Amino acid sequence: MPSIISASLRRPFVAAATFALRLLSRRANAGFHVSLAQPELAQDRLLARLLKKLARTEYGKHCGLRGDEDYRQFRTRIPIQTYDELEPWLSRQLASKQAIITPDPVVHIEPTSGSSGARKSIPYTRTMLRGFSNMFRIWVHDLICHGPGFKTGRIFISSSPMATDKGFDTDLEYLDQPLRFLLAPFLLVPPRGNKQDFVQDLAVSLLHARDLEVISIWSPSYLLVVLDHIRDQRVELAAALPDPAKTALLAVPVNWQDLWPDLKLVSCWDNALSSGLAAQLRELFPRVLVQGKGLLATEAPITVPLQGVAGSVPLLDDVFLEFESADGDIKRLHELDIGASYQLIISQAAGLMRYRLGDLVEVVGCYRSTPTLIFIGRAGQVCDLVGEKLNEVFVRQSLEALMPEGRFVLVPDGRGYVLLSETVSPALASSAEAALCRAHHYALARRQGQLSPLRVQQLPNLLVELRKLQQKSEIKAGDIKDTALITNRQQATKLLARCADNQIVETVQTTV
Repeated sequence: MPSIISASLRRPFVAAATFALRLLSRRANAGFHVSLAQPELAQDRLLARLLKKLARTEYGKHCGLRGDEDYRQFRTRIPIQTYDELEPWLSRQLASKQAIITPDPVVHIEPTSGSSGARKSIPYTRTMLRGFSNMFRIWVHDLICHGPGFKTGRIFISSSPMATDKGFDTDLEYLDQPLRFLLAPFLLVPPRGNKQDFVQDLAVSLLHARDLEVISIWSPSYLLVVLDHIRDQRVELAAALPDPAKTALLAVPVNWQDLWPDLKLVSCWDNALSSGLAAQLRELFPRVLVQGKGLLATEAPITVPLQGVAGSVPLLDDVFLEFESADGDIKRLHELDIGASYQLIISQAAGLMRYRLGDLVEVVGCYRSTPTLIFIGRAGQVCDLVGEKLNEVFVRQSLEALMPEGRFVLVPDGRGYVLLSETVSPALASSAEAALCRAHHYALARRQGQLSPLRVQQLPNLLVELRKLQQKSEIKAGDIKDTALITNRQQATKLLARCADNQIVETVQTTV
């Protein structure tokens, strides 16, 4: 789809828009970096603002808040809760205009993507949305100052076909109007077709955008599926392209860098299972900055990536953070230990206080005086057929060395597991079984015959099948999360049925 800005006006327009973005983001960036030097003070100030508001709500009164509590009193009076525990309060907030958990008007209700459980409805206030805009301002300011120089300005931001809920369709809708206005002229907007035609329509749109400079997606598998489709359907797609020179670029093997010569940045997840998939993008686009995204949940923006900084930096002015260690100890941001892993607990501007997010993070460094984090998996993603209690983080860490490309998933089946992978080798089954047996309870269940031997089954189009499975659950294509372990038994059954449909029958059994 052609840009709405003519080629003759593009370069000065990009320069003007870049200058305006830098001005718009300068204040947020400066304040953020001041806060990073004093994380405890910054978090104390934020907590005071949150508690002052919460004291005006029914939930705050229920917890006995006055609004002038310190952190110790906050911990005593507000319990750590999950969505299910807060759901009665949330339902009342969403059903009325009263101050149930927030005194501010709810301007939007965003459903969670639902990849790892039942859908949740999260209320958004203007203050909370401002936090998402602040995250973008800090990120874009850092890219303008320290990233690759942008010239064409052409951007693709992931969008999804036929959203059946009322959630945001693209990342742009999280941003305030000045930012949307500046970015809109540069957006590549693919046709809004149905789910069956979406990948084809997106492929055509991307192939027409020779001047594409930025791709912003969530999972790298989103882009890899499109690239696989272009490679597999190159003859049909070449016929749809009017430019003979561009058609020649679709010859085998496809040189992706030459197909989009102006591409400078791909923003996507690159932690946990996405690390191997992001590595594939780096191989396909050796001259492109493939930058890992920060941690952003439906419930709040958490971290932002900065050039030259290991891990991502917490958005300590917009979300109050607590961290639970494996032994149940609760720490604050400034108290974290490098190399340690924690479960995230957040308090944010729309009324979710001491909310157990379910994400696990590892502390990988320190920027200024603030610890930096990476996402390592979801807490509670556990499969327990006979007491083996396999969790997603262990499965990923155990198997990714055997399949570093990340195109695999472990699926429960009956009283055992099937390892699905796009590529298999004769030694994969025994190696994978040995890796899983490092988990004591898994090894014990295997020795006692409670668990069947691990089976390995090849599914060449695994990424496509996983995305189809999630989209049937009405998860937006851009929101699908990569996982090493399917814990939902219904999803597992459907995925294994896909193997039968595709007549993938090669299996390998192993013994302990």
